Amino acid sequence: MFIAIIVLLYRYRKAQRINALQILNQRTRIANDLHDEVGSNLASVALISARLLKDESLPDFVREQLSAIRETAAKTSDFLRDIVWYVNPRYDSFMSLETRLREIAGRMLQDQDVRIEMNNTGTADERFVESRRSIILMFKEIIHNIVKHAQASTVIIQCDYSRDEFLLNVKDNGVGFNPETTRYGSGLLSIKRRARETGAELNIRSNLGEGTTITIIFRTNATDL
Repeated sequence: MFIAIIVLLYRYRKAQRINALQILNQRTRIANDLHDEVGSNLASVALISARLLKDESLPDFVREQLSAIRETAAKTSDFLRDIVWYVNPRYDSFMSLETRLREIAGRMLQDQDVRIEMNNTGTADERFVESRRSIILMFKEIIHNIVKHAQASTVIIQCDYSRDEFLLNVKDNGVGFNPETTRYGSGLLSIKRRARETGAELNIRSNLGEGTTITIIFRTNATDL
């Protein structure tokens, strides 16, 4: 009986490993297909639109439509890059998350002085899957609010990751606001909603003329999908 239990347990764990490997292979295939097929088509649409816009003889309404097509293709392409990043298992690590956050901050905060501090107390290549999508979406919303409302010249971004939690802290020296009297816009409401959905701890500190600091702590499980 004991030997039979050991054999069954071994087969069960082997089946789990095979199933996990199949999921990883499928995620890789989907990510590659999205990148190669959909991404290539979107790039073609953007290039064709840009080429046609060089024709100065086009009527204004046609130029407006082509500009809208090119802008839509660019936004969709950016959204597709996020999907590929979420899906592809090669990016299931803290290091790839760090790189992605740096890319987003560098692109969205081109006119601000940005300092990014990444502190990794876990293993650099450790798998980091849970909450990655929420982290990226909330981070983008925070940065978008800074660009749109804060009038900041300096932004400090701090990340700290361990096997138990991921801390994201974003501080700006902008105009700030009074959290008790200010009516939150859709951006901050979206951040609050995602924090509730993921069970993250959210802290917003701000004063008029003293900038804003947003801290989010995600409880993580580095091994589970």
